[in-house]
Amino acid sequence: MLSDTWLICESCLWKGGTLRKDAAVFLRFLHDNDCSFVILSEDTVRTREDQAVLYIDQGLSFITKDDIYTSVLAAADRITEMTPGHRNAGVIGSAGLRSTLREAGFSLDTDRADWVFVGYDREAEINDFNYALRLLRGGAQLIATDMRPYRETKNGPAVGAGSFVRLLEYASGKKAAQVCFPSPFMVKGAVNWLSTTMDRAVLVGSDLQREIKCGNDAGMTTVYVPASMEEDLFEESVRPSYVVVDLYGLLR
Repeated sequence: MLSDTWLICESCLWKGGTLRKDAAVFLRFLHDNDCSFVILSEDTVRTREDQAVLYIDQGLSFITKDDIYTSVLAAADRITEMTPGHRNAGVIGSAGLRSTLREAGFSLDTDRADWVFVGYDREAEINDFNYALRLLRGGAQLIATDMRPYRETKNGPAVGAGSFVRLLEYASGKKAAQVCFPSPFMVKGAVNWLSTTMDRAVLVGSDLQREIKCGNDAGMTTVYVPASMEEDLFEESVRPSYVVVDLYGLLR
């Protein structure tokens, strides 16, 4: 084992809505051996409790919401650290984003705001974007919790939160502060969450340009688990510390 402290991107844990067998074995090994770990998620739709239930339903009864660290939580932690007195926020996003912000003490959907948080919201309408734009023109800072341009759905690709962010950047003339991958704020927040340091933690991910780059930029040891064996690592500019075929490789 490379470490006793792990940051694991959810992208290398799931395939087609099912927890991978190697992921289940790896997570159980970490739990049984008292290793510190957290699952990194950009899911702004589900609450952290709902995300934990997904793992419990797959047989990992030990997973709790405290084992899930999201980009929304990273944003809330960063703002609390830097500007604790500014807690009014506008939101484009679903239950997961709203729940986390309320738990962190933010007042939502106010007429004047310090921040506009943007996550995925399949019900978002033009009036929601107009409201966000008014807040931004009134002085609010734009916060991106998910920069993926599209999402895969059962009906095909759908416009993602990253596209929402670009729309508001263009309309407001403001650049969003990103706390999602590949921003190092994501892993810095998670390391603080685990009460450890960068040099003691290892990040595991399956996206070179977003997740592995994030860990590299933060100065962490990184492990790349390719989503497909057809990927050509040598074509990429981002170099992980280690490459394993699957998560079984980290148990050897």
